[in-house]
Order: sequence, then C-alpha cells, then structure tokens
Amino acid sequence: MAAPAPAAPPYPLALTLAGRRCVVVGGGAVAERKARGLLAVGAAVTVIAPRLAPGLRALADAGALTVAERPYAPGDLAGAVLAFAATDRREVNAAVAAEARASGALVNVADAPGEGDFTLPAVARRGGLTVAVATAGESPLVASLVRDRLAECLAGYDALLDVVAALRAEARATGRRYPPAVWRAALTPEVVALAAAGRADEAAARLRAALDESGGWAVRQSGRWR
Repeated sequence: MAAPAPAAPPYPLALTLAGRRCVVVGGGAVAERKARGLLAVGAAVTVIAPRLAPGLRALADAGALTVAERPYAPGDLAGAVLAFAATDRREVNAAVAAEARASGALVNVADAPGEGDFTLPAVARRGGLTVAVATAGESPLVASLVRDRLAECLAGYDALLDVVAALRAEARATGRRYPPAVWRAALTPEVVALAAAGRADEAAARLRAALDESGGWAVRQSGRWR
C-alpha cells in the first residue's frame, strides 16, 4: 500500500490569548478539553451548547467561563479570535467553520483537521517553558507519546530559563546585549546542572562570569549597537 502524499506542514505559533475572546461550540468531553486549555492561558472563553458535561458545568458555576445553553446560531463568533467546532453534528461544525472564516477567526474542527485552520499540539509545560508537538492532525497519540518523552528531558530547564531571563533583563537595563553564539557557549552543562539543582544564584554567577569573559558585550552608544 502506497503511503499518502505528505500534506503541507503546519506553521507553528505561540499565541498570546490572555483576555481575548475564544468560542467553543459543543458541550461534551472534547469541548471541555478545548475550554480548559484556553482557560489555562488566560483566554476569555464562551461555550455554546444546549447541554453541558459536568466538568463544563462546574467551570461555568465557578465563573471561569461564559455559557450560552442553547444551540449554535449565526453571529455567535462575533469578536472571537479563535473558534472551536466540537459538536457531534457535522453540519453544525461546518457552519461554525464557515462563520469563523467569514469573520476572520481561525477555527479548529474536532476530529476533522482538514476542515479547520489549525490543530492543537500535545503540550508540555515547565514553568515558563512550553514544548509543543504537532503531527498536522495525523495522530494525536503519536504527538502525545513524543511530548511525554520530551517532557522527561525538560527537568531543570525551567529553572535555567528563569536564570537566563533575569540576566537578559539585567543586560537590557544596562544597555548591553550578547550575540546568540556567546549565550550558547556560556550555557555550559555545569550552569544547567546548577540551575536544575535549585542553585540559581550559583548558576547565574557562573553564567555571568562566562559572558563577561567572552568579551561579547555589544555596547549601545548614540542609539546604535556596535
């Protein structure tokens, strides 16, 4: 059996959705997963469905999201930046997708990745570090398996991110910056190990010393970098 022709790969993005309207049409377990994922990043979530799964009902009762307990109707996506068609009726999902495209919102269609604009990756988060694995909707299971394997490798890197972020802020405050190659060379296994062990101050001191010794400062003068 010949393998299917590969589809165009998805374009990866990290969207900032805090406070932005996202609409989930559907009230079952799939819709609940979509809603919880959106709430986790601070989106303003509206769920539209005639019936709600217990988990969605609990979120609504807690005031975590807005609910319209009725069937989807045209106009429900007004002002939304993302829409999720997560009902068990294909004609409803198609109508949601059509309205989303007409209004300029991107749409995800549950169980039919080819009918939407984006799929949801399998995500692992460690502090401010986010790793996402996408398969263009071909196999969420494979994506989750790869995600879990990668998550095992992330231990300590969230602490390292905090150290690097603090030093970058320090550099910006003094009008300086380092070339990427200098940062990469300075992030030695020792620095990573110190951060992972919770010894952030020592990791920062080692990293700062390595940067200073590199001679890689680019000093800002007269509005220009040299």
